[in-house]
Amino acid sequence: MTFQFDPSFDAESLHMPGDSLIELDQIESSLRILLPSELRDLFIEFGSAIVFNKDVEFPAEKCAYSDDSGRIGVSVIYGPVDGSLGIIRINEQLSMQIPKTSVVFAEIGLASALVV
Repeated sequence: MTFQFDPSFDAESLHMPGDSLIELDQIESSLRILLPSELRDLFIEFGSAIVFNKDVEFPAEKCAYSDDSGRIGVSVIYGPVDGSLGIIRINEQLSMQIPKTSVVFAEIGLASALVV
């Protein structure tokens, strides 16, 4: 069963001029992780970074940034592209600021990142 993205999230693909799609296997190899199936499904469905046009919250009880109800707001999910909002480029830019075992995959607010 694939991940079902809720249309009420009011999300859209953020295709930037000049962005090229990167194969999911190449992303996993570059980042040295297996992408969670939900993230793979989103990458296949949208083929770019995903921007939310309204506040969207996801359950994240174990996340340090979650609110009192165990939820976290997400504004952008980085995409399977080689541009400025691509998951590989973001992780290269933040490589000195995050543990080597972590991968940034989303933005949760101004200059805050969500990692797996």
